[in-house]
Amino acid sequence: YGLITIEAFKSKKPVITCVDSGEPTYIVQDGISGFVVEPDPKKIAEKINYFIDNPDEAKRMGEEGYNSVQDITWDTAVKRILDLSATSSDQPNMKKNILVTDNQILDPPIGGGRVRIYELYKNFDPSAFDITYLGTFDWLGPEEREQQLAEHLKEMVIPMTVPHITIDKLFSKLSRSKITLDVTTPLLMKLTPQYQRKLSQLIKAMDIVIIAHPWVYPHVKKELQNRDRKTLLIYDSHNIEYAIKKAILADSILGKILVHKVKKVEEELVRKSDLVFACSEEDAQGYSDLYGVDRKKMLVIPNGASVRDIPFPDTEKKESERNHFGFAKKTAVFLASGGYEPNDNAAEYICLKLAPLMNDITFVLVGSVCEIIVNNHSNHLPHNIKLMGVVSKEDKRGLLYASNLALNPVTKGSGTNIKVFDYLAAGLPLVTTPVGARGIDFTNNEDVVIAEIDDFPEVIAKLLNDEVLRNKISKKSRKLAEKYDWRTIAKKAENGIMTKEDDFR
Repeated sequence: YGLITIEAFKSKKPVITCVDSGEPTYIVQDGISGFVVEPDPKKIAEKINYFIDNPDEAKRMGEEGYNSVQDITWDTAVKRILDLSATSSDQPNMKKNILVTDNQILDPPIGGGRVRIYELYKNFDPSAFDITYLGTFDWLGPEEREQQLAEHLKEMVIPMTVPHITIDKLFSKLSRSKITLDVTTPLLMKLTPQYQRKLSQLIKAMDIVIIAHPWVYPHVKKELQNRDRKTLLIYDSHNIEYAIKKAILADSILGKILVHKVKKVEEELVRKSDLVFACSEEDAQGYSDLYGVDRKKMLVIPNGASVRDIPFPDTEKKESERNHFGFAKKTAVFLASGGYEPNDNAAEYICLKLAPLMNDITFVLVGSVCEIIVNNHSNHLPHNIKLMGVVSKEDKRGLLYASNLALNPVTKGSGTNIKVFDYLAAGLPLVTTPVGARGIDFTNNEDVVIAEIDDFPEVIAKLLNDEVLRNKISKKSRKLAEKYDWRTIAKKAENGIMTKEDDFR
């Protein structure tokens, strides 16, 4: 457990710990009440020096730590034990057991899908829900793992087998080298039998099953049919997958077959679910139009902002981060995961069209989308492109603070872009396309600038040259982020589940 971490927080001291240090890893909020770093002496030394050079930050983080442990006292512990003792003999356990399942890992929460699942269910009420997440490693090498991500949230991950991944690679090759590992899951997960065994074991104790993305639904369906009692089934939709995959895969014969399979699986899941979480009103209506499903069955649960993890920075903090990364006065940032066509196209637009037109601006790309750019365009990149790759949560926050504005030049997709909420939380003025703004309660030229992609150069230049406008948008974008706090969104999802549970029972 590490009592010394609690004692340090009680003394208003920030704590430096490591990612393999056990419970302190979960007690310390990285960048909020201290730092969680790799177990490397140099990394630890950097943070010690940071606190020496930034005593105000050390004081602020110490205060955050102090505030976070006010309820951790021996009196509280004794009261909880006595309360449990008084009620355990005659009161049933009222907690709901939830299984959330998908075909990916949660930790670390990198990429929109992982972040949504991690943040949404981590912020559920631990006194009302026990949640188990079951996913897979979609690469070879790791062993099965189980870890506690929060008091009420456990992650269990099964590695895919060699035959599973090998056959998917063949599917990918025959689909013009497009990524197919998600859309082949309905067909190929049977080649990873340990997933089905673990699923069968877990589902017996569950009151509610939530499927994030439609890919594992055929395997969950099989287990639900074997149950003696009916289980509440919820589809946590991240996009209208049929529309996304049709745009990406339908240029090959095998791709068309896979797209047909996606539509079939998604339609059945939407129809059979007792409740559907949609990321936006547009997606909810899209499901209703596409599959003829009653709109009342759908609840809009948007993506959210990690306002606790990304505090609103002051001018000094922004300048400090700009100096740390060595950025120029005019810097624009784009966060994105690679292998997702809307993100890949947006990154290529920045590198090949926007940057050459605006060579006095540094364009910073962050995330695995950088791999796509390096693989396809490394010999043709202009001098004002900086590819940062996949970075830590702390460095991502620093890169946002160090930039003058953010970009989201996506031209297709559904749901909402989680990267946008990171921009908003950091108070970073955003220039986005109408597609990139979908599903978010924006007011143009107040908390965002929405423009067609052909107008990006003019709009970016205007925003960079107008500090008053940037400051206005910065403050209002942070205020909007607080409206989309994950804690608020999780409460809405909880209420939707409990209302449906009451009707269901």
